[in-house]
Amino acid sequence: MQQILDRTQESLAQAFASLARNARRQQHLYYATIGLLIAIVVVSAVLLAVLAAAREIDYRRGHVAQYVGAISLQLQGEATFLRRTALTVVNVQRYRPAPNPGHADADLPRTLLQQVNASGIASPPDGRYTLLVPPRPAPPGARRCPIVSGSFSRWPMPP
Repeated sequence: MQQILDRTQESLAQAFASLARNARRQQHLYYATIGLLIAIVVVSAVLLAVLAAAREIDYRRGHVAQYVGAISLQLQGEATFLRRTALTVVNVQRYRPAPNPGHADADLPRTLLQQVNASGIASPPDGRYTLLVPPRPAPPGARRCPIVSGSFSRWPMPP
């Protein structure tokens, strides 16, 4: 009977040892599974962050491309304007005779001012340009004001 008890005890010890080994193996498998799931979550989060950053960079690149296109169009328009201006200046200088500085009239500014005061229109003797000066407007409310004596020189000029 002692032998039966010893074999039973030995068999129970082996069974408990086997259960302990299986429990440790299950525990290691559980920890490995948890670690793998955490790694998958971390990799997914990093991948999503990289994709979001790439999307934001692409969005900003589109805006920069729009800005560059607008600036390029503006510069092209200004370059065209400058080319046309330069050609106009060259053509005007080519086809207009140069003024003779020996015939410069010293009283020209005074003559032009007298013509403007008289009629509102002034032209120099060579006729290269004409000055048109509109009459001075009446101040607002001048007709309604009884104090005005016909002269508006005391009123400030409207802007």
